[in-house]
Amino acid sequence: MPTVSVKRDLLFRALGRTYTDEEFDELCFEFGLELDEITSEKEIISKEQGNEKAHGASDVVLYKIDVPANRYDLLCLEGLVRGLQVFKERKRALVAIGTHDLDTLSGPFTYTAKKPSDIKFKPLNKSKEYTACELMNIYKTDNQLKHYLHIIENKPLYPVIYDSNGVVLSMPPIINGNHSKITVNTKNVFIECTGTDFTKELAYRKEMVRADLINKKVGIRETPENLAKLLTRMCLKSEVIGDGNQIEVEIPPTRADIIHACDIIEDAAIAYGYNNIQMTLPKTYTIANQAKIVLDVIVTTFSEYCENQFTISKEFIEDVCLAGVRDKLIKESRRSHRKENSNVVYWED
Repeated sequence: MPTVSVKRDLLFRALGRTYTDEEFDELCFEFGLELDEITSEKEIISKEQGNEKAHGASDVVLYKIDVPANRYDLLCLEGLVRGLQVFKERKRALVAIGTHDLDTLSGPFTYTAKKPSDIKFKPLNKSKEYTACELMNIYKTDNQLKHYLHIIENKPLYPVIYDSNGVVLSMPPIINGNHSKITVNTKNVFIECTGTDFTKELAYRKEMVRADLINKKVGIRETPENLAKLLTRMCLKSEVIGDGNQIEVEIPPTRADIIHACDIIEDAAIAYGYNNIQMTLPKTYTIANQAKIVLDVIVTTFSEYCENQFTISKEFIEDVCLAGVRDKLIKESRRSHRKENSNVVYWED
């Protein structure tokens, strides 16, 4: 299991509460994590390198928390805080979920917003009807519901869900109606989910790529139709359009790795099979050699580094420098000596 180290005080401040080590260990266990070790930077260095090396290291308490391998979203402080807050049902604001006895309702259902004074129904576990304004005052003293009143309290309109007969299912995210409450005799459950936030549209996008370019880069000779089929096998729905050389590729929002045409070409190569690509010798051969500018840069850097030195031994240059650099350095040093005769790198033969 991966382990993430977080500063204890920073974690508690983000969670909005201070826990004892035992309480936090229990919270981790309930959430499926494990508090592996309570330590500090100083303690870690002391164990690994000795007390002398640990001198001056931080004493800030660190929690080492084991995280399941499939929960990579928890491998940082922000991820841990978000996960634990949701688990403890803290600051829930973006979504509300209600359950109802389906047999007491009649669809279709309407999710709308009305003035608080226009909403009137019998709330869960109450024997009389109240307006939304009255309910907000009643629940200000409720230990559980008072934490969610602020979500809609100051809004001009309150959300409400009706069935086809005008029966109020709920006033999300505060309270359900008593009419459709779950009982021991309930056989069919209706689940409604509402939210105050919108997920961005996960739109598909389309890119154009030339069939001859794919063939050239991969080193194959396939028809545009076959290339389109190969790309479709890679979850990139493709079709040949235009003059027959253009392939239109539909890229799903889940493929954030596809940015340029080369990414599409790579998928085509994978679908074709790297082992199926015929190996060929390169058309040209080159001999590797050091560019002249590299020698100039090295010499310049070397001279700059040694600019405050009066002399340097010939043996040092012969041992350290490459042959080409050594010859050039000797030449440049002697030329500098003739020009300035001060603060230069040279030696006398």
